[in-house]
Amino acid sequence: VVGMIKDKGSKSINKNILTAMALYEAISLFGMSYVIDPTTPYAEFSENKQAVDFLQFPRQTLDYRAGDCDDLSILYNALLESIGIETSFITIPGHILMAFSLDIRPEKARKSFSKPDDLIFREEKAWLPVEVTMLGNGFLKAWQTGARQWREAVSKKKEGFYPMHSAWKIYEPVGLPGTGGPVELPGSDQLVSVYLAELIKYIDREIYPKVASIR
Repeated sequence: VVGMIKDKGSKSINKNILTAMALYEAISLFGMSYVIDPTTPYAEFSENKQAVDFLQFPRQTLDYRAGDCDDLSILYNALLESIGIETSFITIPGHILMAFSLDIRPEKARKSFSKPDDLIFREEKAWLPVEVTMLGNGFLKAWQTGARQWREAVSKKKEGFYPMHSAWKIYEPVGLPGTGGPVELPGSDQLVSVYLAELIKYIDREIYPKVASIR
């Protein structure tokens, strides 16, 4: 996916945003669906400290083309981490989502983004929250929804933020036996078309107003 969108974006836009946007749209085109786990729904199990949730490996989610909020967050985090983008889990009452690092300091992010409230500032880094269950609605909508959910949880002091690299120090990685089925990527032309359409929306929102102001 990263190879498909190489040199298709704008150098003025944060590289991690471009990559995350492309991967999000690729997952949507892949046909991934959000399905609540009927046996271990996260909303209920997250309230019970003695309960053990069922979590799918990323490869299983790709095989099933479906997962609940924790499965989709795990998959998206794994994809981003595989290409060097740091991620984190976010918990709010009855739900889990994710965020990825923009690899810039908070002070730079506050100056660069028109709506810094849509970002998270933790660990001396700027993070962008994503509601992965919004597949099919576009990356920007998933970002805005994730940011709104985070702000609401913070206002109630019920938010949780768990950087993946910190979690790896506590929970060692485990392997999944077998090889799994082949992953059929969406066509390059289709992915680039959807990616560029979402990118133009982002440019219209973030860059054009600044250009107009400077002019």
